[in-house]
Amino acid sequence: MSQSEAPSPEGGSSFARSPAMLAFGGVGVCALIWGTTWYAITFQLGAVDPVISVVLRFGIASALLALIVKATGGRLALTRGQHLAALGQGLFSFAISYAFVYASEEKIASAVVAVIFAALAFLNLILFRVASGQKAASAAWLGAGLGVVGVGVLSAGEVLGAGLGVHAVAGVSFAVIAVVASAFGNWFAWRGQQAGSQVLPSTAWAMAYGTGTLAL
Repeated sequence: MSQSEAPSPEGGSSFARSPAMLAFGGVGVCALIWGTTWYAITFQLGAVDPVISVVLRFGIASALLALIVKATGGRLALTRGQHLAALGQGLFSFAISYAFVYASEEKIASAVVAVIFAALAFLNLILFRVASGQKAASAAWLGAGLGVVGVGVLSAGEVLGAGLGVHAVAGVSFAVIAVVASAFGNWFAWRGQQAGSQVLPSTAWAMAYGTGTLAL
């Protein structure tokens, strides 16, 4: 047995506790939770207008997050700058983006919407480069670019397979709008973090702002 494979004093493998494995595990959990949400959204479609579904979803989520923050001794209060960032995040991520996500899933398969969202990585790189001057590594641009190519191929297949029908074109268009809105929402979330916002309180406020916008 090599030194790297030797059991740790606690009885577990040191390899299992390594930063690389923790990173893989974190990515796996995020992929499982975020990936399945596209299918879960379909359970909310059909009975009411999709905007009402989004209002219910994020209204409940915002209240639960606020309760968690208070129960754990956190502070919900934000500064003016943090509130403005949360407002931008809520408007783009939880209002515009998800309203169009739900509308798109009424017209095209949820798997296609999920694939289109792969373009979010590329849009994030562009937006953060233009708006904040952040430079990403060449490998990041290459990976994001390949994602966009894949999105184009699969989206074209969905549209062409539907005979360029109005529903398919509208569904793909709605999904693209949702991706662009999400990129701006991510930028506002980053602005909030730069202003010192904590993740849970700022997300609770952002969801509340998004819910309020859609309710109006």
